[in-house]
Amino acid sequence: MTDCMKCKHFVYCDFTKQIFYKACTSESCDEFTERAEIMTLGQKIKKARERLDMPKTKLAELTGISYGALVNYEGDRTEPPLSYAVKIADVLGVRLDYLARDKI
Repeated sequence: MTDCMKCKHFVYCDFTKQIFYKACTSESCDEFTERAEIMTLGQKIKKARERLDMPKTKLAELTGISYGALVNYEGDRTEPPLSYAVKIADVLGVRLDYLARDKI
């Protein structure tokens, strides 16, 4: 899977089992910069939410999680309990292991 900052994509490395965020060097997204950063749980939640054009308030409503808690999760100030992570993954249409694989 590939993606970039402009196209909201990421790269999964089979060797290291990590998800990397890479920025494009061209509009076509065929080239990437060499430097990559591991995406945090909060960055992954935010990216998945933004991919759906969903405001935090809507995610809070659909998951039953408070807006303030979601702000903290996306800001990497706190991590959601497993039950909340499952709800977030379900609503955003991503796999739970995608969210969890930030610290391998």
